[in-house]
Amino acid sequence: MKTLKRKLAFLGIATILLSTSLFGQSGKFLSKGDKQFRKGHYQHAIDLYTKAKLTDKTTAEVSYKIGEAYRLSNRVYLAQEYYEKALAAGGDYENAKFYLSYAYKMNEKYDEAIAQFNLYLEEGSETAFWDLAKLELNNLASIKKILDDEKKNNEYIHLYAVDSVNTDGGEYSPFIIRDSTGAATKLYYTATSESDIFGATGQGFSRLFLMQLTDTINNTGQKEKVDIPFLVEKANYNIGTVAVSKDGKTIIFARGNSGRRKDKIKDVSLFITEFNDTIWSEPVLLPFSDPKIWDSSPAFSNDGKTLYFSSTRAGGYGGTDLYRVKRRRDGSWDKPQNMGSKINTPRNEMFPYVSEDGRLYFASDGHPGFGGLDMFEATRKKKKTSIENLGLKYNSSYDDFSLVWRDTLSGYFSSNRPGGKGDDDIFFFYDKTPPKFDFFVEVGLRYGDDGGDKDGNFFAGEPILGANVKVMKRIPPKTLTAGQLEMAKIELVKKYENNVKDSLVNVLASDVKDSLVSQYAEDILEPLTAQLEAEAGEELATEYVLNVKDSLVEVYESQVKDSLATALAPAINEVKDSLIASYEEVVKDSLANPVSEEFEEVGEYTTGKYGKLKFEMDPDTEYTFVMAKKGALTKRVTFKAPPKRDVPIEELVKIGIKDTVFRQEYELDRPEVGDIITMGKGKNGYEFDQIYYDYDSYYFEEKDNPQLDKLVTFLKDNQNIKVELRSHCDDRGTDVYNLLLSQKRANFVTDYLSSKGIPSDQITGRGYGKFELKVLNAQTEEEHQENRRTEIKIVEILNQLEDQTPEEITPEAESSEEKTLPQENSQGQ
Repeated sequence: MKTLKRKLAFLGIATILLSTSLFGQSGKFLSKGDKQFRKGHYQHAIDLYTKAKLTDKTTAEVSYKIGEAYRLSNRVYLAQEYYEKALAAGGDYENAKFYLSYAYKMNEKYDEAIAQFNLYLEEGSETAFWDLAKLELNNLASIKKILDDEKKNNEYIHLYAVDSVNTDGGEYSPFIIRDSTGAATKLYYTATSESDIFGATGQGFSRLFLMQLTDTINNTGQKEKVDIPFLVEKANYNIGTVAVSKDGKTIIFARGNSGRRKDKIKDVSLFITEFNDTIWSEPVLLPFSDPKIWDSSPAFSNDGKTLYFSSTRAGGYGGTDLYRVKRRRDGSWDKPQNMGSKINTPRNEMFPYVSEDGRLYFASDGHPGFGGLDMFEATRKKKKTSIENLGLKYNSSYDDFSLVWRDTLSGYFSSNRPGGKGDDDIFFFYDKTPPKFDFFVEVGLRYGDDGGDKDGNFFAGEPILGANVKVMKRIPPKTLTAGQLEMAKIELVKKYENNVKDSLVNVLASDVKDSLVSQYAEDILEPLTAQLEAEAGEELATEYVLNVKDSLVEVYESQVKDSLATALAPAINEVKDSLIASYEEVVKDSLANPVSEEFEEVGEYTTGKYGKLKFEMDPDTEYTFVMAKKGALTKRVTFKAPPKRDVPIEELVKIGIKDTVFRQEYELDRPEVGDIITMGKGKNGYEFDQIYYDYDSYYFEEKDNPQLDKLVTFLKDNQNIKVELRSHCDDRGTDVYNLLLSQKRANFVTDYLSSKGIPSDQITGRGYGKFELKVLNAQTEEEHQENRRTEIKIVEILNQLEDQTPEEITPEAESSEEKTLPQENSQGQ
């Protein structure tokens, strides 16, 4: 990285004098290094210091000097190592303590930077950088929020290094000139030349270059130096940032001194030159630019009447501030005005640029940023100025500055981040964010028991006008950090491990345990009775004796279980480890791909003409529509909006289409007593699955059953109907056995629904055995399963169904009552 001033103009030679009392000489390399340092030739000084042989006495001193040389040539990230060495060797350098924090920040070590700033503040309020340290701590807190803001890391922003102009030297401060049609035709930029070496950086002096843009896609074209009087090889000064008028006939540029004592320009100043006929005029110093102060990074307003620039002149807020100055019609200039504390900070603001739509862009290391210079956008609305960091992609922990727009979607900026050819480079950015494109869903409702095409409706059947449709959107799952994911996984696996171990003892030792406990209960009953009656001196009630016996058996059973767990430990652990390994993979996948079960209501609508309604939705989002109408069964359906990447948005926008509508049609049923509710997805279905059973089974092992839970929701949505849960078997086995088995199936579903809060008078369970087969003469197992089912039949309608606004069904709204359901072995179908 370059000096901060050179960063903006690569101009000027800093004059930092180090006293020999602080930095004693330690050999010829140290002496020569100090001499180069005093001249501002920091790279030469670094080269000499690194050749010096360090001792215990000189390590802190020389390390500090190298760190300062890197800082003063604005390569603070390289200073970190040397500041650390200086402080570790016992050096008591305030600069090192303070600027080490900046070095950490520029190396993206934000936690270390915060800690170091706090250490510096412990030195007390009398220190030179007390206020700056407090400012930076606040800025670092803001960085955390910016890093967490996904909008700031826009995946659609693409960056390309402009290799047609970048070299291993420095290229920076791009500027665009347009033709009469507004197309970008010329790219001005500043770059180091192959002329004499500038001691502060070890590179050639900077000059102004121009590339004719013949290929604006690849940013290529003919390159040339700008041939104006101040650009001569013998001129040992840097030419920095330039401002070019829209007609290309006026250039204001920043020029540094020559490094010679007789040079009247002590730091960096602004000059103006104008194109007359065929040549540029001799550059003259702008009247408001004091040769003794630092003025740089000029930029014109859109109308060319105002010049923005950066300056260290008195009356600012610290560091370099942004100023503006108006040019009168006669070519004279007003007095420069500071742009105020909303934009300027105690640090450095520079590289202003005004876009076609009036937004001010600038670089700063005083506003909350990621490291060195960051780029910011300033907008003004209702007399209020807002400053916003452009975010990641545009900004990095390195120096990012000099942004200009080429058109509404692309432009250039400068950076010394990795990815270029070395030092400062010019990068091209292209915003490929898809055009604004709205997604809508049009819901159409009709009655399911009607046919025919009526009233121009887009699907057959009588349209339902005035239906109530509540729309709920699935809430995205919370994103967990890597640490949170690991902790959640550990807790789930540990809980599972405890359950598995206990279950395996029950499974592997159940027969032995049951046999031992049964035998123990039988063996102790008679002697226990005799003992208790002898102690009491009278005959005791059988119930009392049995209660005592049960207590003893319970203790014995626990002891037997523990003993068996110890005896079977090897076998249990082998099975346990295998199960846990499998479960751990399931947990990892589940945590990495979470699915939220939470929904939020986003709107409630009423169908209008033709039974339709339309609303805007978010892409790649799941919705639930709850549709209710007087005289019809309430239905819930899910709809997943497709992601934008599946829609050819750019092509549609080009032909004038700015939104797309997804048409969804659904049917509501007008119920009648005797109707069998259609389960499964589709226009007529109610999106809960068919209730099927395994062979010779009547229950579901899972405590919470999503299949039946959807039936719970349906019955809560439609409380005005009573239903019969009709359970059936296949045609294998005896009539009596299948009749009993089907009743168990009906009872199980009824008990489950009751445990979830469905009133007992709304549901009735009845088994029909094998007397109502759905598939006659079933041959395959799939056909037999079609017969092993439970159906939902409407047996009563309480009054006419009213318009309903169904409650949102959530686990919290359900009954917490648990009910133990029987699970006995049987032989049947």
